[in-house]
Amino acid sequence: MRTRDGSVRAWGLTAAIAAAVLGVGVYLVRSDWAAPHQRQDLPAWLIAALLVAAIAVAESHRLNLYAERETHSFTLSELPTTVGLFLLSPALLLAVRGTGVAVALWRVHHKAPVKLLFNVVNGALEAGLAAIVFHFLVGLADGQRATEYLIAIVSVVGATALGIAAVWLVIRLVEGSRSWAEFRDAAALGLPIAMANAAVGLSFVVVLQLDPALLWIPVVPFGVLLLAYRAYEAQWKQKDTLGFLYDTAVDAHAHPRLDGSLLELVRGCRAHLDAEVAEIVVLSRPDAGAALVVCVGGEDIEEVRTTAIADLPLDTRRRLDADAPAEHLSAETVSVRAGTSEGGITLLAVRHPARNMATFGPSDLDTVRALTRLAVMAADRSELEEMKSAFLSAVSHELRTPLTVVMGAAATLKARSDVMSLDQRDQFVDRLDKQAHKLDRLLSDLLDLDRLSRGMLTPRRRRIDLLGLVSRVVDTLDPEGHTLRITGSPFIADVDPALIERVIENLVRNAVKYSPAGTTITVGVTPTTTGVAISVDDEGPGIPESARQQVLDPFFRLHHDHPQPGTGVGLTLVKRFAQLHDGDVTIGEGRSGGARVVVDLPQREQQRPPLAVVPTAV
Repeated sequence: MRTRDGSVRAWGLTAAIAAAVLGVGVYLVRSDWAAPHQRQDLPAWLIAALLVAAIAVAESHRLNLYAERETHSFTLSELPTTVGLFLLSPALLLAVRGTGVAVALWRVHHKAPVKLLFNVVNGALEAGLAAIVFHFLVGLADGQRATEYLIAIVSVVGATALGIAAVWLVIRLVEGSRSWAEFRDAAALGLPIAMANAAVGLSFVVVLQLDPALLWIPVVPFGVLLLAYRAYEAQWKQKDTLGFLYDTAVDAHAHPRLDGSLLELVRGCRAHLDAEVAEIVVLSRPDAGAALVVCVGGEDIEEVRTTAIADLPLDTRRRLDADAPAEHLSAETVSVRAGTSEGGITLLAVRHPARNMATFGPSDLDTVRALTRLAVMAADRSELEEMKSAFLSAVSHELRTPLTVVMGAAATLKARSDVMSLDQRDQFVDRLDKQAHKLDRLLSDLLDLDRLSRGMLTPRRRRIDLLGLVSRVVDTLDPEGHTLRITGSPFIADVDPALIERVIENLVRNAVKYSPAGTTITVGVTPTTTGVAISVDDEGPGIPESARQQVLDPFFRLHHDHPQPGTGVGLTLVKRFAQLHDGDVTIGEGRSGGARVVVDLPQREQQRPPLAVVPTAV
């Protein structure tokens, strides 16, 4: 209810000011007041156009004064308004001030409608009231220019005071958080600035009265001072933003968990941008079915949850869409989407116009960009931590088991070799050999994964019969109670034999490990329209559809309670080796309900038809 009431009050005050502007405008049109020092050599329309441009520039480039980290924004509009008091008719000055403000806010597209209209009518009312006071008092000055100049300053400063009061009132009506002390502080800072602006405007009036050709005299120092202040302001704001980002990054990094880090970022975003709501949505991977949502909507409203993608609001799903614009800036919202190593993150901040008269600008977009990068870094760090934990868990088990066997067999041989028969010693040696090969495979997998991550592996292609390679590899593997069947026809492929051997080994060993003894494992070689496919089908429990992409990630293990859980590296290497051949891996369900893994290997050259007989010589 408060939101709706705040919006209605803001529009009500704006309508009241607009009605006052209309009344003042009618009064000025009917009055016989004219510009006291209008130049005959400069047409009124030209002066009006120049002042519209000056007001538009002044309103577009606000000056921000910082007092105890509170920002007070002011413009230089009093300067052209003061000039207009002397060179334009009062009615035309009112129209010029309103038009200049409208042009400035129209250029800045992220202004809310109520804020745009309020500033236009408030600026026009300031100019109209200043004109009424000025022309009424100038009639009593008997043409004394010094008195006219003083009257101009009083008129402009008085109208500015009313404008500050109107701004304070509309913010109080909307946000309900402005006290009289804040109005007093704003006026104490703003009125001297308005007086200084009016005095500078008088210097332009004096020069124009003397000789317009000398106008460069006040323009040059004023322009230099303005540029210098703008540079100082930008530097101060950059320092403030960097300090905020540093503190937020430190707080976020202190949390060991991703949700804690993201919560710190969202809290900081909401507080720094003075937003109603701030939210981060993390999509761990493009095909993930759920997303992590971290939202802060107030001091006591904080939410961290995992939500199905289908249950997310439509606008959130659109922001996560890779085809949607990565950034959005409007009066009420600012959002940025960035990619992590696997998925994506979007950060959103919202201001409600009925509760907050401030609107987002380009600097806010820069801040959200930086916060989004911090969120991406936190997500990547969390992913690395999870991979490290999974790696240590998997490798410690895979190392401990064969090492235990090796140490036990070695101790037995050392203690009892003199009483063992030759067959018994051979059994222990075979056991040592088998476990040593297992350790060698584990280390080879880890080293290959490291080389792949650093881009140190490149395929050494040559033309070979793929079916023959499959047969040779399968013959060397221990079926462990399974039936290994090979199907397909000879096919000459341009591949790296060593890498494809590793692909076949890992796929068959994986099928042997996770399918019941006595079942059949089928390895096939099938020509495709783009090349050739190697497939492995087993009769095990299969892989759930929701995990078919995750099992290709490093150190991901689906069956943690399996007697031989593995390292979670084998299928990752299969995928990476296939990608080195410009291929891909797909996981599905076989005819028997088990897992079916297909490695597609596109061929870069036009292949010969499958051979009926494999040649042994050329």
